[in-house]
Amino acid sequence: MTFRFTLLLSCIAFAFSACGDGNNENSNNTVTNGSSNNHSNNGASTSQSNGSSNNIQSNNGHENNGNSDDCIPSKAQWEATVKGRVEKNCGSCHGAEPEFGAPYGLLDYDTLVAGEIGQRKVDKIAPRTADYSMPPNGVSVSHQDRDTITEWASCGNIHPDHTVSLTVNRQTHQASAKPEGLTEFTFTAPGFAVDENTLDDYECFTFDAPPQGKFISRIEPIIDDSRVLHHLVLIRTNEAAGLNFSGVECGAAPGQFYYAWAPGGGPLQFPNGGGLKINEGDRFLLQIHYNNGAGVIGVNDNSGVKVFLSDTASDEYRMLNLGEGLPGISVAPGATIESSQTCTVTKDMTSAMGLPHMHEIGSEFHETIIRAATGQEESLVDLTGWSFENQPFYDYNIPLKAGDKIKTTCVYKNDKSTPVLGGFKSSEEMCFDFMFITPASADCR
Repeated sequence: MTFRFTLLLSCIAFAFSACGDGNNENSNNTVTNGSSNNHSNNGASTSQSNGSSNNIQSNNGHENNGNSDDCIPSKAQWEATVKGRVEKNCGSCHGAEPEFGAPYGLLDYDTLVAGEIGQRKVDKIAPRTADYSMPPNGVSVSHQDRDTITEWASCGNIHPDHTVSLTVNRQTHQASAKPEGLTEFTFTAPGFAVDENTLDDYECFTFDAPPQGKFISRIEPIIDDSRVLHHLVLIRTNEAAGLNFSGVECGAAPGQFYYAWAPGGGPLQFPNGGGLKINEGDRFLLQIHYNNGAGVIGVNDNSGVKVFLSDTASDEYRMLNLGEGLPGISVAPGATIESSQTCTVTKDMTSAMGLPHMHEIGSEFHETIIRAATGQEESLVDLTGWSFENQPFYDYNIPLKAGDKIKTTCVYKNDKSTPVLGGFKSSEEMCFDFMFITPASADCR
């Protein structure tokens, strides 16, 4: 009886505050650039509680105060991925037969998209799921469900503010002002066509490096169409110049990682004039993971990275890929598990910054240093309230000694009806920290 009464109150609040025909259209939304982490909570020990927030993210060049004039949400994606999530999170009130004062159901595609754009039922969904006023307070919705519903309803033009509920004990990396006199070089996709039915597609594009050996001192993501981007990775490789390839082979592309971007990330600059070494004759591979969950039509993407080159560097860096090997991850339906891997530092080094990375069902990320000299444990980074849509680099600046161990742990909560295994797809899982260290000769194995 208590649960029924609570549900009734929640649905009444939902009916009036989330899906009614009033004027609460979130007119004070704050626009942030989809290619950078411009949230208001970038300090150490960032903490927010789940509640109504108006900090909705929009893509470059796309509206965030309602759907664009040509937004017709994909019917195929509705049937394949969205309807079930709406029914799970909203159906107790807004089902086929609305209950508890809800003004209408939300489960019929034709009803949702009927009417003039801006006045349709679907046009109310995106801003209210994005600002956490839908469903009402007390109803928990996974990050993935909220992303899927919001981005589908807005044709990919609106993203939720995923700093809500985030707690992390490290500062978000903020690149300093771009130095003068640096040479610029870009690696971008060549207007790659992303089909409306694409859910998980790895595409790799290879390039000759700049002709003279230099150092990369700054890296900026080039986000052409964030509606379809899952991640970018820049890899130094031995692949032949001009060779482009797709699929599993691209997802497992070999080489030395030089940079990674995921939603929420921004420009990166190495401290104190440091950089990544480029040797004459090197080649680079730009790996892009596309996921058109919103079913956007007519996408031709030119995303990539811009690197800024200097002739010298005070310190040489490299990127380590610390974490759990993919075959080791297996999460049963309804289960909450931890997945961990430990490595040993080979020589004295400094951990400068890192990018924790998981996928849809991640909930916490923890990395611990176990000191060889004393056996004591120290936090490298602790993050709860994980969201795939908020993945910046964090500043560490922590010295490590040879023999110290680094333990990387991911916590997963599987609310799906099927097992989730490790793999390259968005629906599979990873557990990695893309960590920059110096000197480049150091390692953790």
